[in-house]
Amino acid sequence: MPINVHFIRNNPTSVTTGNFNGGAFIPAVNGTHSIYTAAACRVSLHQTPQIGVGLNGLTTLDPQVDPGGDTYFLPFDVNRICSMRLPTTAVAALAGVDSFLTTNLSGCKFFVDRVTNVAGEVIVYHANNMANAPPPQNPPQPRLELPACTTFLDQLYTNARADWTGAPHNLNLAMAGRVSKPTYNSGFVQEIQRKTGQGRNVTDYAGGTIVFGVANGPQWEFYWATYGSCEYDRPNTSPKSWFGHQHFNPTGSTTPKWKIIGSGII
Repeated sequence: MPINVHFIRNNPTSVTTGNFNGGAFIPAVNGTHSIYTAAACRVSLHQTPQIGVGLNGLTTLDPQVDPGGDTYFLPFDVNRICSMRLPTTAVAALAGVDSFLTTNLSGCKFFVDRVTNVAGEVIVYHANNMANAPPPQNPPQPRLELPACTTFLDQLYTNARADWTGAPHNLNLAMAGRVSKPTYNSGFVQEIQRKTGQGRNVTDYAGGTIVFGVANGPQWEFYWATYGSCEYDRPNTSPKSWFGHQHFNPTGSTTPKWKIIGSGII
């Protein structure tokens, strides 16, 4: 089924709660850069409401490898960058494709370039730097991206871009957009402030970010949406504390209170 932009921007949605990362798709590799071919990385999506501890209120898209699927899927890899050249929306439509999806982001950075010498084509990139993830913070700092991480992610992008502008691709590229942790996690700051204002001691946060694209006329449009909830301790004066429910952890609760905390266009 095609991606529903309105649904994802208004309902907590994850790529999957399993471990699917497009492992069936084989890239061309150049150093820390993995290049995937769009036509070979197609999936069908299965929008599935989740039920269970830490899952209630969450919907997953559950991609399944499908040579005839309507969505191009870009995997990610640890401490590497993965990229894909998307055809024009007209070419994609002829192949029966109208959507793009990548793996969930929790600290990664997503980039988009326009191919200026082939109108309507774009390059999409998913960069990861798990090695420079920040240690746990008290109080939580959901927007924190260590300088070493920022430098590493941007260098991955620079190197990958050079692969596309050099032989044999010889593309002319223009930056079209990007989104990173300080942006897509910004809503957690307001959510933490909101819960703190209710007298809660927020100890952590949980959630995830989905990045996806849809064909809109002659162009691709890309979006991000972040869902989440806070982990916190209720004050002793809270009625729920009186009955042994002082600590709330969404990942261990049957009522995790997942909500959309932010979304935007890339």
